[in-house]
Amino acid sequence: MTERFVSKRLNQEAMYRRLSNGLSIYFFPKKNYNKSFAVIATNYGSVDSKFVLNGETVESPGGVAHFLEHKLFDQPDGNALNKFAQTGASPNAFTSHTMTAYHFESTDHFNENLEILLDFVSNPYFTKESVDKEQGIIAQEIGMVEDTPSWRSYNLLFEGLFANHTARNSIIGTVESISRITPEILYGCHRAFYSPSNMVLVCAGDQSMEQIIETAERLTKKENQVIAERIYGDEAPQADSPRKELRMALSMPMFMLGFKTVPPEPSKERFRNELLGELAAEYLLGTSSKLYASLYSGGLINRTFEWGYSLFPKAAVWMAGGESREPEKVLSAVLEEAKRIRTEGIDDALFAGIKKAALGLKIRTLDSPDALCVAQTSAFFGGAFFLDFPEVFESISKDDVASFIDRVITEEASAMSVIHPNK
Repeated sequence: MTERFVSKRLNQEAMYRRLSNGLSIYFFPKKNYNKSFAVIATNYGSVDSKFVLNGETVESPGGVAHFLEHKLFDQPDGNALNKFAQTGASPNAFTSHTMTAYHFESTDHFNENLEILLDFVSNPYFTKESVDKEQGIIAQEIGMVEDTPSWRSYNLLFEGLFANHTARNSIIGTVESISRITPEILYGCHRAFYSPSNMVLVCAGDQSMEQIIETAERLTKKENQVIAERIYGDEAPQADSPRKELRMALSMPMFMLGFKTVPPEPSKERFRNELLGELAAEYLLGTSSKLYASLYSGGLINRTFEWGYSLFPKAAVWMAGGESREPEKVLSAVLEEAKRIRTEGIDDALFAGIKKAALGLKIRTLDSPDALCVAQTSAFFGGAFFLDFPEVFESISKDDVASFIDRVITEEASAMSVIHPNK
C-alpha cells in the first residue's frame, strides 16, 4: 500500500511504497515542472570491501563499487548511454564511500527513461574483454586524480585518521587493486549488494506514482541476497598518524585537517547527528564565524577554504582544508577556538543566524528535483526521512553544538595532510 506524507510547513508532498521484493520507492510530485528526475541507488560504496555472505568472509579488491558503476552501463545490445541519448535524457552516476547511484534528468519520455535505468542496473553484462578494457580506462583516471593535489590531500587525511577502517581506502582503488577485478567478482558483488532490499528508487516531477511502481515491479530483480555482516575494521579513538605529507607541483601548500568520531547507527538520531555536525562546522569555521574572519584577515586561509562533516558506517569525519602557507597555525587556531567555546559557550545571535541560514539552504533543496532526490536517497540509507529536517533542526540547541565541539574537536582525534610545493 502506498503511504502519503504531506508537510504543510514545507508545502511538499511525498509518497512511499515498499515493493514485495524489498525495493523502497519515494516519489515527490512536482506539478507543472518541466523536468523530471529519477535516481536508483544501492547501499554499497567503497567502504564495503569486506563482508560475510552465505557463511563465508569475502574481501573484494579496492575500487569494485566504482568499477561496477562504470560497467553496468554496458548491455548485450549496446551501451545504456546511447539509449538515453535517443530519448534526450541526461544520465549520470556516482560512487561514494557509502553508496552507488545512477540517475537521469529528462523533459520527455520519463517512463521510457525509467525503464532504461532500471533495466541496466538490474541486469549486469560483463565480459573479460570489456573488463580488461575498463581496467585501462580507470587506471588512466587513477593517474589523473593522483596528480590532483586536492584529491591526494583528501586521501592522505583519511590514511592518517584511520588505521583499519575501510574509509582509509581510495574510492576508485589503485592500479594494482583494479587489476585483480574479474567478471566473476563483479557479478558476485552485484548479486550481493544490488538486491532490491538494499536499494532505493527516488523520483520527482510531474509523473504518476502508479506508473513508477508498475515499471519498478516489472524490471527490478525478484530475489534478494542478504549480507550477514559488513566488516569495516576496528578503530582506536585517536588518529593513527597525525601528520601525512608529500610534495607535488603546486604554488602554495594545500592541506586538510580532520577529526574522527563515531556517529549513531542509521536512525533519525543519525540524521540529527549529521545536521548537528554541519551546524558545528558552520559555527566554528563558517564565513560568519569569528575564527574564519581571524584566519582570513591574518592571511592563513583564502577563498579555497572549505569545511564539512561526513558520516560513514561506524565512523565520521569533521574536516576542513584549502590553501595555506602555515597549515599548522590553522590547526592550532581551530583547537584554541574549540577550547574557548568549552569555556565561554556559544554566542546566541551567531548560532541563531547560522541555524536559520542552514535551514534556508535545506528548504531551497525542495525546488531542485535532483538535489531533493539525492538528499532523500542519502537520508534513507541513514535511516531517516529527509522532509523531517525542520523538526530535527528545531531540536538542536546551542548546548548541543557546544557539546559536539567539545567531544569531537580534540587534538588526539585529529590528523592533518599537507601537500607541499616541490623544492
